[in-house]
Amino acid sequence: MAEWVHVNKTDICFILTDSKDGDLGHNSGQKGLKARKKLTESPWITVNQVHGGTIYSVDPKQLNTFPKSQLDLVSADGIICGGPFNPIAVFGADCGTLGFASKEGIYGVAHCGWRGLEENIVGNTAKSMRLLGATDIYGIIGHAIGRCCYEFSSDDLKRIENQINAEVAGETRQGKISLDLKKAIEIQMSRAFIEITYKSERCTACDQDLFSWRRDMTTERQAIVGIVKT
Repeated sequence: MAEWVHVNKTDICFILTDSKDGDLGHNSGQKGLKARKKLTESPWITVNQVHGGTIYSVDPKQLNTFPKSQLDLVSADGIICGGPFNPIAVFGADCGTLGFASKEGIYGVAHCGWRGLEENIVGNTAKSMRLLGATDIYGIIGHAIGRCCYEFSSDDLKRIENQINAEVAGETRQGKISLDLKKAIEIQMSRAFIEITYKSERCTACDQDLFSWRRDMTTERQAIVGIVKT
């Protein structure tokens, strides 16, 4: 079930969902919209996730015009805003779902897989928040696939390590080479001067209560939702 994570020193909290909350992604249709409404009354601001490093900075002048379909969404993998707007959300089914908060009330969410590491989605989110006036930034690492299940070829892993300049190799339960996605995210948060205040230990592929592309090739998605506490 949904886990609410309140970020100390801020007015921001994040909702981490799992499969018991239902499929919340863009392919979930009306059933997904009903599931979202059970968590928050207000519609969610989302993006068309493309496994990149682009950040969407919410324009308050556009908040009354919600897209009617996924085709109308901005293509990005991070969302930031600086006020008590509608909830912001990204979705995942192995990729990391991340939250960012500051005492100035500027906050964000991001979707990060191996392509997001290469594009430095974490650093881009922090930079965008600071341009809006954020000072100290606190990070939330939500559900993601663990190194125990994220098998990777040695060549692809080495390319990622060279790109992000960090050793992030792991080992699966079967003794195969893997990518330690959560470790890589932690490294990039540290480099962006983000203080990590929460890290989920759940692995999407191990945990049957989480959606996983690697395990099931599913189109269902859990979410991380950022909201201002009331």
